[in-house]
Amino acid sequence: MSASRGQELINAFAAMIVEFQQPEQIWPLMLSTLQECIGFDAGYIAASWGSATEGRGAVAAHDEPFLKRNLGRYLAEILPEEIAQYADRARIHHDVWSRERQKELSVFREVLDPTGMQHMIVRVSISHGNVAGFNLERRYDEPFTTSDLGLVDTVAPFLHIVEVLTLRSQDEGRLDDFCEKHRLTKRERELVSFAARGLQNSEIGILLSISPNTVRNTLAKVFEKVGVTNRAELTYLTAQPSSEGNRAGITPPRSHLPPDGLQTFAARVKAATASSDARQWSSSASPRTKIVYTPPLSALTT
Repeated sequence: MSASRGQELINAFAAMIVEFQQPEQIWPLMLSTLQECIGFDAGYIAASWGSATEGRGAVAAHDEPFLKRNLGRYLAEILPEEIAQYADRARIHHDVWSRERQKELSVFREVLDPTGMQHMIVRVSISHGNVAGFNLERRYDEPFTTSDLGLVDTVAPFLHIVEVLTLRSQDEGRLDDFCEKHRLTKRERELVSFAARGLQNSEIGILLSISPNTVRNTLAKVFEKVGVTNRAELTYLTAQPSSEGNRAGITPPRSHLPPDGLQTFAARVKAATASSDARQWSSSASPRTKIVYTPPLSALTT
């Protein structure tokens, strides 16, 4: 993977996230952009926060209702050690799953081994209390390359950035009042907005194409101006009522919700990822397709 190609993809993802605020716009656009860059003819992006019914993402050339009905059951059948093989590293499907293991899960064959699928990239990560990942498929003979794997790894952090920014609302009026009161610059306001929503320095740096050190140093200056010592205090102050009256502030992080089965599974995957035994565990350009947004199941039933 060339550095310029990876940076172009990073810039494209960052631009679309800054421009669009709704997940139904961002998820399909992310999958479409990745399809243009890498080339695949089926697959999906999936992300879940708090519970399986809050899963969302984008699907290309798959039976989307089938995925919604069965993906949670499918995940429940997979060992954390198996998922851990894809955590924080893109992998070729056949490098992890033996044919025997695929047959054991044959009831979920259309998810794990879709009809005609020849090559598959899978990438999973756990961050901010949610599970997110890519599943990209080719139904022709040309395999994915090391460069393709590298590009998927490059953009993986954006899955969690999208979730943090779109699932946590913020009162811009309060933030404006806060920044005016403490005479923060435009750049300082931008960083405060992202930090208050829960993004880490490295994630803010990716989004704004600046180094994490620059983010840290700028926020340190903000702390001094405002008179706080950490992000928690800064977030609390930005959520206080503005002079214009009461408004809805920043919603609590979803990761603070009581744990459910999905969060328990995510914790087990994260633990398995850190295990040396898990890392050693292993069995031995396409046409553009229609990409659709997949809202949470809870949104479909209300």
